[in-house]
Amino acid sequence: MLKMIGCDEFIENGQIRPPIVFSPGLNTILGDEYATNSIGKSTFLMIIDFVFGGDDYIRRSTDVHENVGVHTIKFSFEFDHLLYHFTRSTDDYQVINACDADFNITRRLTKKEYLAFLGNQFQITGLSFREAVSRFFRIHGRETLDPKFPLRNATQEPQKNGIQSLLKLFSYYDKIQHYQDNLKQAQEAQTMFKGAQKYHYLPSVNSKSEYTANEKRITALENELQSLIRESNDGLLSLEAIKGENSGAITQQLVVEKRQYLKIASELERLETNTHQKNKDLQTDLENLKSFFPTVDLGKLAAIEYFHDQLGEILNDELKNQAENLKSLLNLTSKSIFQLEQQLTTFEKIPNVAEAVLTQYSAKQNELYQLKTKNNTFDQKQELKAGVTTASDLLAAVVTEINYLAESTINGVMEELSRIVTPHRQPPALYIESHERYRFFTPNDHGTGSQYKGLICFDLAMLALSNVPVIVHDSVLLKQIEDETLEKLLAQYNNTQKQVFIVLDKKGSFSEKMQAILQATTVLKLTPASGALFGRTWNKNL
Repeated sequence: MLKMIGCDEFIENGQIRPPIVFSPGLNTILGDEYATNSIGKSTFLMIIDFVFGGDDYIRRSTDVHENVGVHTIKFSFEFDHLLYHFTRSTDDYQVINACDADFNITRRLTKKEYLAFLGNQFQITGLSFREAVSRFFRIHGRETLDPKFPLRNATQEPQKNGIQSLLKLFSYYDKIQHYQDNLKQAQEAQTMFKGAQKYHYLPSVNSKSEYTANEKRITALENELQSLIRESNDGLLSLEAIKGENSGAITQQLVVEKRQYLKIASELERLETNTHQKNKDLQTDLENLKSFFPTVDLGKLAAIEYFHDQLGEILNDELKNQAENLKSLLNLTSKSIFQLEQQLTTFEKIPNVAEAVLTQYSAKQNELYQLKTKNNTFDQKQELKAGVTTASDLLAAVVTEINYLAESTINGVMEELSRIVTPHRQPPALYIESHERYRFFTPNDHGTGSQYKGLICFDLAMLALSNVPVIVHDSVLLKQIEDETLEKLLAQYNNTQKQVFIVLDKKGSFSEKMQAILQATTVLKLTPASGALFGRTWNKNL
């Protein structure tokens, strides 16, 4: 736990304040009865965040740094009855210094090393230390005060980040991660397969109808091969019949390919003509138009024509892409025609029946192999697609189950807390709607005090259920809550063996019980002028 914070710039009535010592449970920073601002209450909470590895004290407390200048925060943690001493300076804040008991530097740590040390000591696993604690430092000036989004670490942070951190705090995320990894592997396999197809490493069919047609052709080819073997063994084949059958099939295929070639070539010529077509001389046309219509606004017409030219450039780029695709198809078709013509020539030159049978058998066997390969590739593609669907469905089911487990566990503790602090009112509720969206509210009660009470109950539930070691609540949360409820919340703060840091302004109207809690838990009292954190204030005109 955090044991102590000190600084030579912490001044009270002209003297350096003694180190501020903390204990388990509630630690109160107390203001005056007039709730005076700018005396260092929220600033001190920012310093607590600073010693827990945060940077907002540097980024969001610019008035302090302008008026106080460079200063060093000294602090100590206690783990297993051992004290660990550190310093962190505002000018070199990315380095944390490990020290001896007199705060002499013994080792310089990077912030990453320091946070890893804290994470290990506080037994934070599955996420970084700052992910575990930062959401629960609710301080004026930080972006964690919205009572509708208790898991938000920053205003622009996606809700799914907060949900993931919540599940990691409960060690639920490992199970989700397993199914996410399975889905990722299935998607990567599908992507690699598609890439192989794209670059023609894996021939395939494009539709189920083509697949069915291939199956019929495979059956026919297998029958033809059996017939060819049988007729060859029986001596029923003639050279001319074989040549005629194969030449006719090749010739028919050649006709199809040549028609396709002409069609592609015609389309390519049309595209290239459109792409390279030159625009007319716009200025000449506009001047001719001016001679007939002297009042016409040539500037507007020129602007419209410029817009059309821009569209034309975009269309030309698209036409160029289409032309490149057509060139590729034309090249493939040309190669196919060349291969078919070679096959036709080969068949015409076959000298005897045996070679003709062998050639015919080889051609059919090759076609059979190609068709089977295409259909097998299609089958694999469908299997991979089904694998992605199955992995996605399993992940969705597990996420739904774990989200419900997390929300029901938290809601159960918040209901118990609410029964204690506001026994006749609805408890706050968390609803995790998906892996990237949640809602948090108190049913039928949208008052400011009720919303902040719900936020406090959520943090207390997380303190009780997870490894979150500390929560920090500024007065902006507490001052909206009625005294009777606040008194009960302070008692809940004080019951925990972990640490709670709050800011509260002293009020004479508080009950004796509440006054007693504040007196027992106050670690730092701040008042205006010489009683402010740095011994002075700078928010008034001289």
